[in-house]
Amino acid sequence: MNLTVSVSDFRDNLTDYLTLLQEGKKVVIKDARKDKLLVELTSVKPEQFDWDNYIKEAKKLAGSGLFVSDEADRKRFRRSFDRRLRAAKNI
Repeated sequence: MNLTVSVSDFRDNLTDYLTLLQEGKKVVIKDARKDKLLVELTSVKPEQFDWDNYIKEAKKLAGSGLFVSDEADRKRFRRSFDRRLRAAKNI
């Protein structure tokens, strides 16, 4: 359901319109003087975090050096990074 209201009506009854938005209604705000639509508001549905996709992507990155497991790996990664950074600066 679309509900079209003026800016002043929206401002004066903000809480009521926010409640309608949470219920899934759509609110359209228009400039009553210019008879022009300004904005269309809808509620935002929270996204579910996809743990399966997260684990899949983390496994793909496991061999990239972004995830390091011990101090030796961190030092080796840091030296490699520093070497590449110096090389990039010399280009």
